[in-house]
Amino acid sequence: MAAGIIAVSLLAVLLQFSQTDAQACKEGWEHFNGNCYGYGDTPVSWTEAATICSVIGATLAEVDSEEENEFLVGLFDNVTSSTRVWLGGTDILNEGNWVWVSNRRHIFPFQNWHSNQPSDSNSAGEDCLTMYSSYKFQWDDAQCDKVNTFICEKKSEEDSGVIVG
Repeated sequence: MAAGIIAVSLLAVLLQFSQTDAQACKEGWEHFNGNCYGYGDTPVSWTEAATICSVIGATLAEVDSEEENEFLVGLFDNVTSSTRVWLGGTDILNEGNWVWVSNRRHIFPFQNWHSNQPSDSNSAGEDCLTMYSSYKFQWDDAQCDKVNTFICEKKSEEDSGVIVG
């Protein structure tokens, strides 16, 4: 009997955690490690993507670990065409000095550049960071005025102190 009560109590706790995780982000956003990620499927320039994210209280996604990178790649499992997705990295202020746009923090210690990237190909001003499906979603530098889809990132509702409901 006591074992049954403990099992029911444990199940209730597990359900509470799964519900909390599911409620941590608004509908259409994915939760990972205290953050929510929203996919912008309308192609826009890097600057427009950054502005859209800012308007909704987010930033372009900034990848700090291999686990976070793998999570983001997992969001695109069904992508079959050549797709680029804007992230929040840029070297527009100082060529070759890649930083996250939200805080000018260097892109380090985790990086996932494709071989021979960043390239600033033909000095074309490839100053903005993408994940590129043709490179198995490794990172690539691209011209900021090109139009691509994007990922916004913000703190989850449960971590931000915001009460929803």
